[in-house]
Amino acid sequence: MPELEQSRTNPPTPLLDSGVLPPRVVRKKKMSTIMAILVLIAGIALLLPVIAFVDKSRNPKVGCVLLISALALTVPIHELGYLIAGWMAGFRFSVIHIGPFSLTLEHGRFKARMTREMIADGAVGMHIKSVRRLHRRLLIGLAGGSAANLLSIPAAFLLVGNVLSDLGETRQGTLAAQFVVFSVLSIIVNLWPTRAVMLSDGARIEMLLCSRDRSRRWMSVLALVNLYNNGIRGKDWKPTWLRSATCVNDNSLDAFFGYWLAYASANDRRDVVVAGQYLEKCLELSYMLPLSMRDMVAQEAAFFAAWFRDDASLAYRWLTQLHKPRVMPRSAQLRLDVALACARRDYDAAERSWQEGFRLIESSTSGRSREWMKEASLEWRQQILERRVQDITVSSNADECHSI
Repeated sequence: MPELEQSRTNPPTPLLDSGVLPPRVVRKKKMSTIMAILVLIAGIALLLPVIAFVDKSRNPKVGCVLLISALALTVPIHELGYLIAGWMAGFRFSVIHIGPFSLTLEHGRFKARMTREMIADGAVGMHIKSVRRLHRRLLIGLAGGSAANLLSIPAAFLLVGNVLSDLGETRQGTLAAQFVVFSVLSIIVNLWPTRAVMLSDGARIEMLLCSRDRSRRWMSVLALVNLYNNGIRGKDWKPTWLRSATCVNDNSLDAFFGYWLAYASANDRRDVVVAGQYLEKCLELSYMLPLSMRDMVAQEAAFFAAWFRDDASLAYRWLTQLHKPRVMPRSAQLRLDVALACARRDYDAAERSWQEGFRLIESSTSGRSREWMKEASLEWRQQILERRVQDITVSSNADECHSI
């Protein structure tokens, strides 16, 4: 962060000025590919003897249903393990993904969604309540999913061997065996230190144990998100946490989130130079983001161009980069509409969009989130009014000079 703040005179932002996102690239790592192949081979080797006695009729449709059912049991148990371990470690629920379905807690309200874009079969997001002993609590939370899969294996054996011993080579017994195989594979896949766009549990654990700077960055990102969730404005976030969140540039998703939070803080402080530099960093890393997040970055670039640089044509070029412009959240669309209207000097349209956005804040948020969002929105309206008065003054002076 300090190195960006030192360069405040005409900082170069070529990507932001171009109006074009870097092409999306799926990073390939040799070790990750080898691991995926090994896991696939191990899975087939483990599943073949199980599939061999699906049932006496050898019905392939039944076998397929049983396989899907076993996987459908394994993933929720893994994510449930995360939730339980997270609650035990003092974290708060944020979001859970199971396949294409997700349940999110946003501004104090639950929202269910379904999406075609999946970067994992399942995922759980939890927010921290405090930074006290965060390192140890993160290790506990990360181990929760694999621990749940590990405990479910003897539970399945006990269920089939003792409680329901008459299952034998029935379809239910086969389902239990397949469930055990998928549980073993889940443990291997999650604890192996894979470093793709998202780090595996094993990679996270290795990071916490071996890399001080990257661990501090991740914990700082989590701490800043906690401040946001507690209704603390970006301009009031701790500078030391912001510096730690941006201390390592390793082209990772953690680096992106660190820069994104630093941008949000500089934006709220109205520090246009620093905000532009951090947004440029986010654009540089957008090549590895999923499509929905690339849309988010392009949308923010459009807002920045319209509001801070007063360049409507650049803003509209950024909007052409959106993969799915019609699925933009209504609050984000209204915020962008205000900025674009101001760039076009259509302040009546800006006022209408602002009014609708303010009503949306009152109706769709609650608690401290509602309070700080209303406060920020009212401050923004004052800036819009000041800009309108300034434009009227400039226009009047220009008319007077012309008449003279």
